[in-house]
Amino acid sequence: MNQTWKKRWIAALRGGKYQQGRGQLRHEGQHCCLGVLCDITEPDGWQTVEQRTEIGDLLIRRQEQHRGHAVMVGPSVAAKAQLDYADEKVLMEMNDGGVPFDRIADYIEENL
Repeated sequence: MNQTWKKRWIAALRGGKYQQGRGQLRHEGQHCCLGVLCDITEPDGWQTVEQRTEIGDLLIRRQEQHRGHAVMVGPSVAAKAQLDYADEKVLMEMNDGGVPFDRIADYIEENL
């Protein structure tokens, strides 16, 4: 992993600015750990899209994506941070499994 982005990411996860969420990079003001990485590397990359789901009536739900990606980081963020898919998957599972940001930051610090 790129050491400059690693340090910035760890600081952001420990800094208290971001509220932790699950299941999406960013939703209603909450970020997963990968969403924090997206936000610090490319803060202008967010877009809101509408998803349509049919359950009886047609429901429209807004979802935030980062450069078209809702759950995993996009190629530009992965390349900039030099984060590989295997590490990204581990971090996503940690985050969505309820591991708090400070422990995720410890993992990043020790393993990436």
